[in-house]
Amino acid sequence: MAYIGDTDFQLSYISWIPQHLRDMINQLSETDYVAREQCLDYLYDVAFRRSLLCHAHLQDNINRTENIKTDLLNKLTFINQGKENNLSNIFNNQDVEKLLEHFIYQVGHFTIQSLIDYVAEHKEFENLTENEIYSSVLLAIVLGYINVFLTPYQTYTFEDNKTYIPKRFTQYAQALLDGTNQYIGAGNMYNCGVEDLNELHVYIMSQMEKPTTKATLNASLKVYLIENGYKDMNNNEKLIDEEFDCSGLCDSICTVLADLGYIQPDAL
Repeated sequence: MAYIGDTDFQLSYISWIPQHLRDMINQLSETDYVAREQCLDYLYDVAFRRSLLCHAHLQDNINRTENIKTDLLNKLTFINQGKENNLSNIFNNQDVEKLLEHFIYQVGHFTIQSLIDYVAEHKEFENLTENEIYSSVLLAIVLGYINVFLTPYQTYTFEDNKTYIPKRFTQYAQALLDGTNQYIGAGNMYNCGVEDLNELHVYIMSQMEKPTTKATLNASLKVYLIENGYKDMNNNEKLIDEEFDCSGLCDSICTVLADLGYIQPDAL
């Protein structure tokens, strides 16, 4: 096996640290990546590392510099890592901050091309250059705000009588709620942790094991809410009754299930 770097890119990259520290590390380590990481260990009192490895025959492909080709970044899909939003303290450029905040925390997954297209369509970003887009995305990767994937996972939105959720996903989610989460955590198709799965998600999943309609889902969800004594938190915690409109709740649950990759097209 060959060592690529630390799984925490901040322990292998130095481009994210202040310039005077960068200059000092470069002077001490020159082109020795091991010495560079040892400097980081000393500087930030690193007590634990996790190695990112590859097969030995691939080690000649490892880039030991911090210069990343734009062609490589163009091939990647970027996914929200779930880190607390602190972008305002990272980027001096407010346009960069606003752009990445939108895509990381609202869109959730994106590519370089989707950023470029969005910038071209919105005049408030007219002064933002492609070079700034590339460098800001790379910095967000190093600082752990986004995960990187070569192959994006196909997701599907709910469609009446055209989509369903395989029973194995329902069983998986139910097992987690029943206590298995003491030993394993819920994850999406990118192996990112999921913390907001609850009984309502599992119920809707069970109702979607065969193709159905949104109207049927809304009706069955309302019955479930009433029978289980759920309260309307937006109406003084009033018990939900027949007058309650659960379409918004149903839509939000379906959006979560779609983002998790659970919703699949029905094979006709």
